[in-house]
Amino acid sequence: MNRPSLGIAINCQNEEKHMAATIAQFYNVADDIVVIDGGSTDGSVEWAKRMGARVFYQPWEHNHAFQKNLGASKLSTDWIYIHDPDERLEPQLLDIMNMLTIPDGQYQLICEGILPPNENYPFDCFGIARKNFIDGVLTPVYPDYQFRLWKNTCYYDRNPAKRVHVELIGYKVRTEVDYKHATLEDPSRFNILHFKRNDVHVKNNVDFDRVMRGELGNDAPVDQSFEL
Repeated sequence: MNRPSLGIAINCQNEEKHMAATIAQFYNVADDIVVIDGGSTDGSVEWAKRMGARVFYQPWEHNHAFQKNLGASKLSTDWIYIHDPDERLEPQLLDIMNMLTIPDGQYQLICEGILPPNENYPFDCFGIARKNFIDGVLTPVYPDYQFRLWKNTCYYDRNPAKRVHVELIGYKVRTEVDYKHATLEDPSRFNILHFKRNDVHVKNNVDFDRVMRGELGNDAPVDQSFEL
């Protein structure tokens, strides 16, 4: 039996230094890769296309939920993984990603204690622990579960009150991968690694505050995207 198809959706804004490596890590697991570019002025678009991604231009003039949903809407795959360019997935997470999308694979991971027993299984949405690094230093924020892998029936809540910390809805049964490991002293064996410079981190927080106050982003967004 063929496995379900998996698509990767990436939002991008001047991420040239990350683009090649961040796309290449998905070559063995993804059937389609889409990049939504918000108006990069560096070589992000060229690198994304060179690495085989389909690239769409959509000015970042709305909100986070809109941009993420837009990326997902460009995919016709059975499952979707939402990814940020400055993140890398640990190899062992990539090794089990396709197992997470099929009931037999989920059952095997339940037997191995990586997924929790659940009478409502199979799962259709997964949270993955994330380690955050600022200027190369691991922060204490953990496990910081990111619900990024989900069946293509889910989407991000468009509620303006959730402009920044977007909430995924539409799932039936969600869970966390390696749920028993949830501290930096006993971390998950399957992590997202998030690398950010401190100056970018500070700027993002300022922008997030402005978005939350309604000073940035349009709560009635219109899809004006086109493929580059």
